[in-house]
Amino acid sequence: MESDWLTLWNEIPAHVRVRLLIGSTGSTQLFHIAETALRSASECIELQKLDLAQILLNLTYTCMIDAWAESPANLGLASQVVNVCSRVVPLMGKTPTPFVQYLASIGGCYNPDVDKQYYSRTLQKNNIGKAAAYCSKQFTNTSNFFWLDKVHELALQDNRPDLLKAFLSDNVTSEFEPMFRLLQAEATYLAHEYSQAEALYKAMEEDSILVECIPAFLPRRAEMFYRQGDRERCMEMLRKAAQERPLSGHIIYRLYDMLTGADTAFATPAGSTAILLYTYNKADVLDKTLKSLHATDLPGSRVFVLDNASTDETDAVLRKYSTLFDDFNIVPLRVNIGAPAARNWLMSLPEVQECDYIAYLDDDVLLPEDWLGRLYAGFERYPDAGVVGARIADALSPDALQAAGFHLIAPLYPAPGNTPLDEPLFDLASVHSQSADSGQFRMMQPCTTVMGCCHLFKAETLNDVGHFDIQFNPTQFDDVDHDLRLSLLEKTPVYQGHVRVKHMSTLQGGRFVTSSKLGNSAANKYKLQIKYPVQKLSKLASFQYSVLENDFFEKLEYVAGASSVSL
Repeated sequence: MESDWLTLWNEIPAHVRVRLLIGSTGSTQLFHIAETALRSASECIELQKLDLAQILLNLTYTCMIDAWAESPANLGLASQVVNVCSRVVPLMGKTPTPFVQYLASIGGCYNPDVDKQYYSRTLQKNNIGKAAAYCSKQFTNTSNFFWLDKVHELALQDNRPDLLKAFLSDNVTSEFEPMFRLLQAEATYLAHEYSQAEALYKAMEEDSILVECIPAFLPRRAEMFYRQGDRERCMEMLRKAAQERPLSGHIIYRLYDMLTGADTAFATPAGSTAILLYTYNKADVLDKTLKSLHATDLPGSRVFVLDNASTDETDAVLRKYSTLFDDFNIVPLRVNIGAPAARNWLMSLPEVQECDYIAYLDDDVLLPEDWLGRLYAGFERYPDAGVVGARIADALSPDALQAAGFHLIAPLYPAPGNTPLDEPLFDLASVHSQSADSGQFRMMQPCTTVMGCCHLFKAETLNDVGHFDIQFNPTQFDDVDHDLRLSLLEKTPVYQGHVRVKHMSTLQGGRFVTSSKLGNSAANKYKLQIKYPVQKLSKLASFQYSVLENDFFEKLEYVAGASSVSL
């Protein structure tokens, strides 16, 4: 069985495999994997590599099913699933299933080309209930499932599964009942009603239409058992998931970490740690951040907070916590020097340079009690890591992830078979934002960059790579640039997904991001792209590709040998 696993993963083309390692989840990512696999299958058929063609055709088919299962309100995607599957099914020697036939019958009821001005204005006023009521009214009048898709988004981004439940209850019809059952299960999951959600997912096993979606939800069902402390049932579901979807990389990563205990790993290193924060005019959230930090386990740690010339109540907040922490240091500035310069100022302090580890925190995060020990554990597993970062969730809606481990977009990796881009520019894949957090990012993995609101360095490594680049003032992408420079020194960033940090800068679909922030972000991304021309980009992509593949195959071999999964 071990050889079957390794043979399967080695047989698939490298440019398909790297997409699976970047992420085997998220509706958009799965669709891209299916496209790539289908093109490769066509090439294999031309070359008479028929066994490999069948593997790739099956991967195409299952990715399309899973893509829609993760976004069932998107009937535009349903039409794409039908189109792809109609090409694939005959080549697999099969006939269309009841599931594909069902999607074909409902796919024409989705039209995104509608007037959204009132809906958008309502959201800008943060009147979420009113926005959902408008969607329901529009759906009643037009039967356009675009409006259901919007309510589905609100359930996740605004932590309002109650609105999705109400919409489904008010609008259910027999024609759309299977799709509504999927959405009802998701709303129940997002409401953290795990026993009821498990019952809904299990009932689908007896549904002639939805039974094909069951494998897509096995990792979520595993996560529900995990959150309830039932590791045995969680492992049972993950093994089933690996059996049904043996080419899903995130399932292999999750199994490996649970089999080796990495999911609970905690470390207390010898030496001291400097915890560095900088802040500007955010006294209320800074108070919550420092309260959260004070409640955590901080062995041998010193806290330094740089006040970037705040004019609100920040000084009073800092003075309050200076009496509560054992070692709390305030660094007041008379002018705001921006984020990268603040990072540099802090790391250059003589007291910080005496420490063995350096952690940076944003001034708007909520930390779990064991965050620091979990990040230390990342260095225990990956001693040569350049930096270790956390899984970042939206504080308003914790099942909406703001960041996991970011990877380069797949075409940038030197995987044999990749089609070179006409204009190779730095860009990152955003797989984490495509669906609810269902445990698929609860893993450790080398990556391109981690989010800078909570990350840990060895002081020696931080000094080797040098200061954060102040051309990215006032903020945005300075942490990404720093991580790229780590890779050029062959020090890979590592994502530690077993520690979840809540970020109070809530995104809510990006609708509260101002035009000035968008402009600054776009400008800094452009600076980053021109800073890494083809030669540098190729060097770091080659390094990261090698690290990613080697890490995965080491874990795959372990899982294949230790797990009772049967292919």
